[in-house]
Amino acid sequence: MPGDDLKISGFKEIEAQLLSLESGETADRIQRDALRAAGAVIKPALIAATPIRKTKAYGRELPEGALKEAVRATARLGKDGAAPTETIDFGKLTYIAHIVDHGHVNANAKTGRKHTPAYPFIRSVEEATRTEAAEAYLLTLQAGVDKALQGK
Repeated sequence: MPGDDLKISGFKEIEAQLLSLESGETADRIQRDALRAAGAVIKPALIAATPIRKTKAYGRELPEGALKEAVRATARLGKDGAAPTETIDFGKLTYIAHIVDHGHVNANAKTGRKHTPAYPFIRSVEEATRTEAAEAYLLTLQAGVDKALQGK
């Protein structure tokens, strides 16, 4: 989407400095710390925005607050040219969060509401924290590179 672009300046210089480090383990540690800093911005905002069911459901249901408790962050370094990623999701409950975020059609409903409307909490958190997470990533990355270069 055209509106999803985020322009960051100075990243190429930081990346060149990161690649100039002699120890690959140090570069990986710096990259992982930077990814976790970005995740530390997004994860609390997502937990705060995650809704809690207010109505009683029938059959098997999640305990109250189960989606909030399921939020997790995972940092993965890129291998073979792949980009490093910080994934923030709901673990085994990700499909339920997706249903809540996008809504769904209840094909088995005989009476009442046949479509459950969307409650777009994930998209709003992503939009609200995008810039702050990118800044946290870059600042942590630059601080780690500077510290490693001074330690040479």
